[in-house]
Amino acid sequence: MSKTYTIKDIEALTDIKAHTIRIWEQRYKIVHPDRTEGNSRRYSDEQLKKVMNIAFLNKRGTKISRISRMSTTEIAEKVRNFNKPDSSDIDTIDQIIGAVLDQDDMLLEVLFNRSVSAMGMEETINLIIRPVMKQIGVLWQTGTIDTTQEHFLSNFVRQKIITAIDGLPAPTKKHTFILFLPDEELHELGLLFYNYILRNMGYKVIYLGQSVPLEDLKIYHHIRDFDLLLTTKTSYILEEELQKIVDDISQTFNKKILLISGLQFENKQIKFPPNTKFFRSANELKGLIKHLQ
Repeated sequence: MSKTYTIKDIEALTDIKAHTIRIWEQRYKIVHPDRTEGNSRRYSDEQLKKVMNIAFLNKRGTKISRISRMSTTEIAEKVRNFNKPDSSDIDTIDQIIGAVLDQDDMLLEVLFNRSVSAMGMEETINLIIRPVMKQIGVLWQTGTIDTTQEHFLSNFVRQKIITAIDGLPAPTKKHTFILFLPDEELHELGLLFYNYILRNMGYKVIYLGQSVPLEDLKIYHHIRDFDLLLTTKTSYILEEELQKIVDDISQTFNKKILLISGLQFENKQIKFPPNTKFFRSANELKGLIKHLQ
């Protein structure tokens, strides 16, 4: 059975106010959501994708009155054109996207290894894989692919990062990081990459991985000490719930430094406690660590 979304879900996922979405529907007929017995709106996956695309174009200057005259196909095509990678590595990016769409693991292996040989693992992730992941997300949003292709790429990259971590030398620096995802968070690709960054810098990392309850972190701290915590949050969560996660972790480990990142922080007004540092990229993370030293 397909998932459905409330108007509050649509508001959170598009960052467009529910009041505005209602006006768009009534005035411009952009989508026609189903209704429950209580007359509440319910949106399908396809309707979600369309509203996401409309919100994307509207935020970038296209008037809603003009968008409303476009077909769903025209809207999707305009979004795809907006998201063309602006990079000297565009050929490699396009080739990898093609391999993902065809689920050609042998070609993907060749292209990835060639890039790592030319520029190293870190730059491959930053300059090639991140733009590819963004494009794959857009292709899902515009209805070109399904989730299996996204999982195909994610699992491939996950295994490559793990293999690269296994090949790194033993830690040489004294500080120990503990890396984990908050309870119910399963998207660990970014956390794995930060694991690689820290290990490559010579730090000791204790990697706890997905969905770690705060109580388990407390128990672990009684067993082994560490200096800094690092976590990310990718899956959708309400702003007040995200704030509570930040507050609970920083207060529980108030003598430690918490490094925190993730998509969910980009459009939310989170107040970071004094012992919490927010970063957006691997380069920002490395800069933070040097500053802390």
